[in-house]
Amino acid sequence: MQIVDTHQHLWDPARLRYSWLESLPGLNRAFHMSDYLEATRGLGVVKSVHLEADVDEPFMLDETRWLLALAEQPDNPLSGIVACGRPENKDFRSYLD
Repeated sequence: MQIVDTHQHLWDPARLRYSWLESLPGLNRAFHMSDYLEATRGLGVVKSVHLEADVDEPFMLDETRWLLALAEQPDNPLSGIVACGRPENKDFRSYLD
C-alpha cells in the first residue's frame, strides 16, 4: 500500500525559533527530513504534506522558504506545504504575495 502522510512536521531550532519547544524537553531538538525518513522507513509513505510547526511569528516566512527549498529536492516525499500565516493581520494579503 502507498501512503500519503497528510500531517508531517519538521523543525530546526538552530535555524528558526519555536518557543513551544522550550517546555517540551523530549522534543526540543531538530527533527529533520532524515529523522522523518527513518521514522517512516518501510511504511510505504510515498508523499507527505508538511503542516506548519508553530514557528514564532518573525520566522514564519523563513520556515516556508526552507520547506519550499526542501520540497524541490528529489530525495524526499515532501509534496505539499500548509504554510504558517496570520489571516487576522492587516498585511496578510501582502504576506501571501
